[in-house]
Amino acid sequence: MNDQVLLDVESLVVGYGKTEILHGVSLRIAPQELVAVVGPNGAGKSTLAKAVVGLLRPWSGSVRFRGRSIGGIAPEELVRMGIAYLPQLDNVFQTMSVRENLELAGHLQRDRRDGRIKEMYELFPDLERFARAQAQDLSGGQRQMLALARAVMLEPELLLLDEPSAGLSPALADDLFEKVQKLKELGVALLVVEQNVDRVLEIADHAYVLAAGENRFEGSGAGLLADEEIGRLYLGG
Repeated sequence: MNDQVLLDVESLVVGYGKTEILHGVSLRIAPQELVAVVGPNGAGKSTLAKAVVGLLRPWSGSVRFRGRSIGGIAPEELVRMGIAYLPQLDNVFQTMSVRENLELAGHLQRDRRDGRIKEMYELFPDLERFARAQAQDLSGGQRQMLALARAVMLEPELLLLDEPSAGLSPALADDLFEKVQKLKELGVALLVVEQNVDRVLEIADHAYVLAAGENRFEGSGAGLLADEEIGRLYLGG
């Protein structure tokens, strides 16, 4: 396997019950690369993310992380391997404070946890201001920043984000994507499943367009963003 491939998904077939959702999807992510997965509703984007992080077991095909097959491995084991996942929903503990949410996320790093929390406060300044506030009392944007900080607390080599800007105003979405880009600059590889196509393609190194559970196009984020035909057919452009 090429040493420059961090995550390698090859001919992945997976679904729910007896319903097949992905029909042989493939993608690759290199270290420190930001890869976007976009496409219309029902394309299978979130199913792909769930299969990568162990929430769905592949029916066929392969999912490899640094050459090791990880299809069906429990999510908690993947965290230890360096893979973190930020789901769209239920991604913070609502009745716990900001600080408690971060402490819980850092339970595997007890000797360095306080230092990591300080780093999260530097990266997400609002969190320090609201450290004692319960997560349920934060704005939608602040809660999503907390969820992102919780995932980053795990020091992942690869971070998967499932619709991170869902429900956010354009201004808050811009703030979030700035943080996502900053994480890439800090050395984290990212796989971002996203409906905000224009914004995520602006920052993506590479992107895949899924439709009806299949790969339809791939290329640089800028290249796909500039392709009017792809935008018209698959991206709502």
